[in-house]
Amino acid sequence: MKTLLIAFLVAIICTEEGEPDDYRISKRCTPSCDQNFMDTGSSSIATKCCQVSFCNISGAASVKLSNMVLVLGILGSFFYIFQSK
Repeated sequence: MKTLLIAFLVAIICTEEGEPDDYRISKRCTPSCDQNFMDTGSSSIATKCCQVSFCNISGAASVKLSNMVLVLGILGSFFYIFQSK
């Protein structure tokens, strides 16, 4: 069972390591803004505009949360695999 979990963990690490740019969030100020959404099939780009300062300050929360869940899952797997009995 532990061998299977180690193989699964290695497979997850190998597939996740090669895909660092799944999400890219850019924030900047511009004199004008056109809200739009473009879907190219393999990726999508969404532009949202706001009129007040710091209105999009939490835009990357979902990316940070998903990375945290991934790290906690990997650490939990390591603790389960290498626990002493």
